[in-house]
Amino acid sequence: MTALQEAAPQEREGVRREALYFAVRNGKLLTGFGVVAVLLVLGLAGPLLTDVPPNQYGPRPM
Repeated sequence: MTALQEAAPQEREGVRREALYFAVRNGKLLTGFGVVAVLLVLGLAGPLLTDVPPNQYGPRPM
């Protein structure tokens, strides 16, 4: 193996680690992920919080 081939996996790992380091320190990114996570949890847990079937929502037929 050449020196370039041996250094490539280490360089890729270093880039990932550096990107993760800056992502964790970015407040706007974390806030955005938090909002998306809350909306995802509410969307998944919403149907579990009610006892009305989904087809019975809306106005009653006349």
